[in-house]
Amino acid sequence: GAESAGPGEGAETSGSSTIIRDSQSRTDYSQIGPGIGLDQDAGSQNQETAGTEFTAMTVSDPVVKPVEKYSYEQMKTDIEALKARYGTAHMTVNTIGTSADGREIYDIVIGNVNAGKHVLIQGALLMMKQIEDALAFYDTGSYNGRKLSDLLSQVAVHFVSMSNPDGVALSQFGLDAIQSAELRERIQNCYASDTAAGRTSLDFDTYLTRWKANARGVDLNYNFDALWN
Repeated sequence: GAESAGPGEGAETSGSSTIIRDSQSRTDYSQIGPGIGLDQDAGSQNQETAGTEFTAMTVSDPVVKPVEKYSYEQMKTDIEALKARYGTAHMTVNTIGTSADGREIYDIVIGNVNAGKHVLIQGALLMMKQIEDALAFYDTGSYNGRKLSDLLSQVAVHFVSMSNPDGVALSQFGLDAIQSAELRERIQNCYASDTAAGRTSLDFDTYLTRWKANARGVDLNYNFDALWN
């Protein structure tokens, strides 16, 4: 569906991306978000974390920054910037398909591509920030007493950071974001059909901001084949 991050998504402190780790349990407090400052005693935020020690790790001048509309074009720019900053030793970028409107779909792999265990994650802005965090602290970070590099040597984590780029573009920038005249007509037909059936009373532009499907009008969440061969 439409993937756009609101202005409050993620944790940002003085222009830096912040991770907070619980060093005594398995809980991961990554991207805690606004309202919890690093100058406070993190252990006193609630009873569950009382008495717990935290280690804060900060990415200086991060590549990936929170914005109201995290576009497909910005994602592509950030992927190239991440490769330029962190290299490709721990990051593999694959193109795994093309959307109906011609946008490439990326699979960013962090960890050991030859590992026996593979994990698939899909998302948008938060995921891109997690990718940068993993790259920034790959060789120096630790989790629950284990080196991050050791953990990632045993797994390949596949981040498909925007599996529906056409739907994202449509919801963010309207019909003009779709290049294909055939697809634009199909989207207009979807609106006409939903209006006639009483499924929406919105004007067309507002209707598009709530778009959940791909450019063909197919909701991928309801049509996602989970039984991969």
